[in-house]
Amino acid sequence: VALLIGPDASLVLEPQRTTHALDCWDFYKPKGGEYPLVDGALSQACYLRCVDACYSNPGSYGNLASVDYCVFHAPYNKLVRKAHARLALRDSNDRPRNWCVAGDVAYEQSLVDKGLDASLRKASADDYDKRVAPSTEAPRHIGNCYTASVFFGLVSLVASSDLEGKRILMFSYGSGAVASMYVLKGRSGKIALSSIRSTVDLSARLSKR
Repeated sequence: VALLIGPDASLVLEPQRTTHALDCWDFYKPKGGEYPLVDGALSQACYLRCVDACYSNPGSYGNLASVDYCVFHAPYNKLVRKAHARLALRDSNDRPRNWCVAGDVAYEQSLVDKGLDASLRKASADDYDKRVAPSTEAPRHIGNCYTASVFFGLVSLVASSDLEGKRILMFSYGSGAVASMYVLKGRSGKIALSSIRSTVDLSARLSKR
């Protein structure tokens, strides 16, 4: 991943940031092993737990209504939908009382309850289409890019949307696990976002693959 960082940037990093780490063997390559080992259910729960932990104090960012777009690390698109639904749950009054408290029965159950997940995704579908879907074009076409994943999402958003004056909630994740959440804000910078959009020409490049 290559990012150009400097003064007069078109995307500015806001000071708020949260980072969460936990020790879990969900996806790793054993010493001396040729192939990685993965526990899919555990890996999904770890990802959602990190989403919850980073967003456990949404006052740091506002809430979903205070950002214009969300970009998530995207192993696969359904997990992105689940993550966005968790943010919507945290903003609601229906969340478990001991939100994000490891070991709390109601909270732990919320991570694996398929019925709850389906209802949350259904209830938040319109908001997903507005705030998240514009950042999913490249990840949906290319698949999991690991470290680069969240930045492919950001490129997708730049390629599809006018971001000047807009706030973008970013969620970056790595198995094992460490995650960070932060906010970017678009502005008129030295290299215009419209120039980046035309140079990237994302949809055309993806269609030629």
